[in-house]
Amino acid sequence: MIMTRVSKRRSKSIRQGDIYRDIECLEYINEEKGILEISKITYPYVIVLSQVCDLMSDYLNRKDVKKNPEKKTDKYLISALVVPLFNADQFIRGEHLSELELRMRSDMDWDKTEGEKIKNNQLPRFHYMQFPKEVNIVDSILDFKHFFTINIGVLYKLKSKKFVCSVSRLFREEISDRFAFYLARIGLPDS
Repeated sequence: MIMTRVSKRRSKSIRQGDIYRDIECLEYINEEKGILEISKITYPYVIVLSQVCDLMSDYLNRKDVKKNPEKKTDKYLISALVVPLFNADQFIRGEHLSELELRMRSDMDWDKTEGEKIKNNQLPRFHYMQFPKEVNIVDSILDFKHFFTINIGVLYKLKSKKFVCSVSRLFREEISDRFAFYLARIGLPDS
């Protein structure tokens, strides 16, 4: 296990590798007889995985449009891709999604092969992160199966209050590569 290197310095743009706290994901909206039911999931921490070039183009284009409202907004992003950071201890116990009434696997022998593979980032679906004490985030696991998007404008509004830190370039590229590899796998039927 390698300690994840981070920076607590906030940039004006949203960056790949930024970690935010208390981020809501709209699960669903249901309307019945004029009554709206809105369900949200609040994740304690998420990491931005959208590509750095797209995020920078979005930021620069928004800046240009503020100066010149006639300018095209074709580089704007609608949303950013994020992955929740799950508390490793809760993950080990299979409780990391219990608030959603999901029963996750808890039979993993954490001190043996499978647990060691997760801790050493050898299983494509997961990414283990250990943070320095000054960041105040417990050891966490990304489960690439659970990703979602958040509106980029909302993320800009939340940045000043909910930004925690940004993962250093080397670490964010590794996470991005592993996420892309996981999504690009060829799914074969069980039979």
